[in-house]
Amino acid sequence: MVTHSWSHFSALFERSLKSILNQTSANFRVVVICHEKPDTTIEHPNVHYLHVDFNPPALLNDNQEVHWSLKEQDKCKKILAGIEFVNENPTPFVMVTDADDCISNRVVEIVEKHSSPEVQGWYFKKGWIYQEGSGIIYLNINNFSTICGSGIIIRPELIEDLIIRHPNLHYAHEKKALNSGQELLPFPIPGTVYSIINGENHYMSSAKVRERIYSKNRTGLARIQGLFKKLNDNRFRILNTKIRKEFGLYKVRYLKDISRNLLFGAKWISVQIVLSKIFSILGQFALAWILLPDDFGKMAMALSITSFAFLFQNFGLQDVLINRGKSFNVLLPLSQSISLVTGLLCLLVTVGLGFLGGIIYEDIQITHLVLIYSLSVPFNALSTVSESKLRIDLRFKEVSKVQIKYDFLNQLLILGLALFSFGVYSFVISPVILSILRLLYLNNLADIKITKRLTLRRWKHLVSNSSWGFLHAASQRVIQQADYLVLGLFVIKATVGIYYLAYSLSVQVIGFVVNSITPVLFPTLMKIPKSRSGEIPPLLVKFVIFLSMAGMPFALWQAATAQPLVTLFLEEKWNPTIPLIQMLSLGIGFSVIGTLWPLSLKLRGDFRKQAKYSIFSALLFLGLIIPFTYAYSVKGTIISVAIFHVFASPFLTIRALKFYGVDWYEVLSPILKYFAISMLVFGFCFFLSREYIENLYLVLLINGIFAPVIYLLILYLSDSYFHELLIMLKAKR
Repeated sequence: MVTHSWSHFSALFERSLKSILNQTSANFRVVVICHEKPDTTIEHPNVHYLHVDFNPPALLNDNQEVHWSLKEQDKCKKILAGIEFVNENPTPFVMVTDADDCISNRVVEIVEKHSSPEVQGWYFKKGWIYQEGSGIIYLNINNFSTICGSGIIIRPELIEDLIIRHPNLHYAHEKKALNSGQELLPFPIPGTVYSIINGENHYMSSAKVRERIYSKNRTGLARIQGLFKKLNDNRFRILNTKIRKEFGLYKVRYLKDISRNLLFGAKWISVQIVLSKIFSILGQFALAWILLPDDFGKMAMALSITSFAFLFQNFGLQDVLINRGKSFNVLLPLSQSISLVTGLLCLLVTVGLGFLGGIIYEDIQITHLVLIYSLSVPFNALSTVSESKLRIDLRFKEVSKVQIKYDFLNQLLILGLALFSFGVYSFVISPVILSILRLLYLNNLADIKITKRLTLRRWKHLVSNSSWGFLHAASQRVIQQADYLVLGLFVIKATVGIYYLAYSLSVQVIGFVVNSITPVLFPTLMKIPKSRSGEIPPLLVKFVIFLSMAGMPFALWQAATAQPLVTLFLEEKWNPTIPLIQMLSLGIGFSVIGTLWPLSLKLRGDFRKQAKYSIFSALLFLGLIIPFTYAYSVKGTIISVAIFHVFASPFLTIRALKFYGVDWYEVLSPILKYFAISMLVFGFCFFLSREYIENLYLVLLINGIFAPVIYLLILYLSDSYFHELLIMLKAKR
């Protein structure tokens, strides 16, 4: 290896390759000459990997001159191997690029524009110098090609002029005149960003830079003269969006430990979920004072109707794009076209379901709600592609910030519209406005432009797996929404509104615990190379443990605090939600673990089996909820939902993890363990406060604060996995 960290080198290489592939002209090829292919997410028809048959240099750390010379010889031998390949596959010009530098997206276009038989090549008189992680960049205006190896474009038959063979083999990129006497021309624009102090430099490492700045052999006058020369050669600039886009320059993120990568994303998603749920809960409480249960009931049924139609706006595409993240650039035009087509189809389906819903429930207002809400569909569909790109690149921080802004503005706008007497229509006007803004913002972050023409060639390449992903999503949507629709057939709208509020409050455990980690798991675990696939099963088992450890107590905490929270902070008309929240929370604690079984199948790319398991789940759910709701009204709905989650979630998780060689007891034992501890602690505190304490604030204190503290104390004193989780949480990225 000629690298300090293979992961870090691969991340730098991937950034460099992305910058090259971002050319405004497609008339180029990239030949990657290597001993071993770097770990990268990129596959492109213009990229060819040429594996050399000589060994990497045996570096000698005790002699830096020899160390540098060996690296230069290795680089030069690779260049010569590349020229042999180019001679067999002729091209008018070649450019040698180091794996950690970034190239302007205009280089190929300018070469095409200025090339002629008389032109032998160019040198980069100007170029950018960038210290990794800095917000500042320097424009070298005089001698860039003499300091950066990615600074010359030349005809392939003339590159031998730049190869010095004695006394040591090296690539003389500082030369501007050829052996024939001809001179290279200055390139019209700054063509390269020279990355320095990135951990992989051997010429501009942090030690070498410090040595040049603080050399003890230089006099005070010489240092001052050197400083003025540097100021004359280099122009200070703020690293702005224009430069970043032109050179594909972004901060390289890499982690030695996959657990740290997961936690980095999970921390940001957690911040998003916490803030979004706070906005949602506060919004629900505020709207409960302004609107009536009948309004909530209508909105619940409208959302249930649109949720089925809205499945088409994604069509399972995001999961497939993340699974095939290495081919994202190739699939981009096709995926955008599919998103546009499915978005428009979804719009038509939603409109049809809106009219049908109004007829079934004999309420034209439900139709109006659905029709307005449907206008957001095409914009949400197109947002899928850019959001997928951000997740593939593990840019969870940016994704989280976008969602936080969206949720805050959504609740604020809904509340404002409700205050201005828009009534139940407040729920649907806001998402339409914000979906447009969200699309524009995400595309800007991901640096993606919306395709100007429809491209559906090789559509089966994506649609096959997307169709199975769609069936999975449709079946899951049945499980999430069918209870509202079934209940609406047998009870009045106000009762549906009571159930809607109870369910939306009880599923907060999903939002806080599950949604903080599962969006991170899939794209992050997909980064694990096939050679390290053996790391996945133990990681999945650990996440069963951690989700059980967090999900079970959170669910029972909700059940225990439902009565004081609803009584203290809502009007008396919402008191019927208390027993519903308590019963639902028990079942939803088990559903937290159930979020892992789709993930394990997606990692394998087995979208077909994922869909089959989901269809089975949906049929089981309907088989429970319809007869129970018909016989026992809303109580029957609650009981059937709880029963489903208690039994279906562990069963499906055991089945899915079996494909990784995980035994059933490795899944079931942590679930039962943390459920038992949670029931013991929260059950005791709940019984104590219910039987002996009447003050609701004291009841809230005991169940909301004292019980979780006791639970955490028990884990701290007796649970090794809890200590492992603490160590992971303390790990810094």
